[in-house]
Amino acid sequence: MQSPFIRFWDSRLDKLNIKVAAAENPTYRLVEAYFQDNRDPENPNDREAAESKNGIKIMVGVVDARGRALTNVRVIQAFPGEEAFALTTPAGYCEFDMSGDSSFDPNKNQAGPYTIFIRGGDKVVGLGLPLRQHVQYLLKFQQTPPARQLDGLELGVAAKVALANTFGVPLNTQAALAKFAVQNKLGIPLTDESEFQWQGATYVGQMWSGGAVFCKQGDFGNIQVA
Repeated sequence: MQSPFIRFWDSRLDKLNIKVAAAENPTYRLVEAYFQDNRDPENPNDREAAESKNGIKIMVGVVDARGRALTNVRVIQAFPGEEAFALTTPAGYCEFDMSGDSSFDPNKNQAGPYTIFIRGGDKVVGLGLPLRQHVQYLLKFQQTPPARQLDGLELGVAAKVALANTFGVPLNTQAALAKFAVQNKLGIPLTDESEFQWQGATYVGQMWSGGAVFCKQGDFGNIQVA
């Protein structure tokens, strides 16, 4: 996994030399990346039984900070010397075809020529057709509130804004923040822990039904509630 914000990263992407170029204070973060192979291990000669169904697309989903589909977001497919773009549908989805020219040999440490990104956001680099095999990629980007909007807020308010705009499920109820929230009777957890930036410092926090619990990264002896 290439970033703490990525909720799912298909390990097969590592073998294809595909990487994430993380943006500083991104407007969109990559949160999920899947790979669809061109063969089914149980039916190696049946291309229609394969994950990719013999397709050659890069499929992209875009959601807001609360996980809702975003329409008319311009997603860019960059190829050496040129760019193409597609706008997301009302379902928050768009797709790109890959050409035979995108073939590469991962066994020779090569990577594909395509890069997928949204302006100001993380980039997925090295996509293509490995040895011309018909494979597909599924990527999901999530909108993030710009850090500069938080800097002008009081810390407690900034924490609520940042943490309320995270999307996920409560996964780690045994962590220090969660234990603090339980001890202080803050109800039930609404999100997992996540990071946010405020005035040049990194904080970690979690939203509970009774408020936000947070502290500077690593400073769990000084947890605050807002």
